[in-house]
Amino acid sequence: MKYGFAKRVRHMQSSAVRDILKVVNKGDVISFAGGLPDEKLFPVEAVRKAFDQALSSNNKVLQYG
Repeated sequence: MKYGFAKRVRHMQSSAVRDILKVVNKGDVISFAGGLPDEKLFPVEAVRKAFDQALSSNNKVLQYG
């Protein structure tokens, strides 16, 4: 698939944060600079329960306003 981006995108440069994240995502580096917590610490079940509760109560929760 070919994407059509604005011409100004050709001149964009990477940011420092993006460069740090490239290194961290390789998996052999622990960086305290990017602010990436250990994914094992995410409260996945609690978030899932909250989403399920919100979505089951009213579909309007997905609206912008």
